[in-house]
Amino acid sequence: SLVDALYLLVNSKHQKETIDAGKRIQVLMRVGRGGAAAAGVASASSGGADFSVEVVERVIKATSMVGLISLSLDLLTSLLREGCDTLPSAMCYTAVLNALRKNGRIDRLEETLTELANASRRIRRKYAQEGVQSM
Repeated sequence: SLVDALYLLVNSKHQKETIDAGKRIQVLMRVGRGGAAAAGVASASSGGADFSVEVVERVIKATSMVGLISLSLDLLTSLLREGCDTLPSAMCYTAVLNALRKNGRIDRLEETLTELANASRRIRRKYAQEGVQSM
């Protein structure tokens, strides 16, 4: 289960244990398969174990804090592409941005900030259009 994988991640003593826990999380979250279930976010068509956005956000924070940056980036990117009506929480994306900064991946940090800005604009436009249509 996801709880077991997160427990292994938190209690890992060696890099190999961290990587193994990350692989378990990656399988459970179905990262990299595309579509609505890419981050394991609940959707009617996905089937299997689905997780709320809040759970995915906490997994992103945990994986970025232990150094599994590629996994946390994949999860964050799939949340931004879900067409959700809200941005991921600041707790979630700040952990990823901090991990990127600490690892000197400034180019990827800039790309992630651009993705966040684009998602914010898309959501703002959607709400603006809904507000006009409801009048």
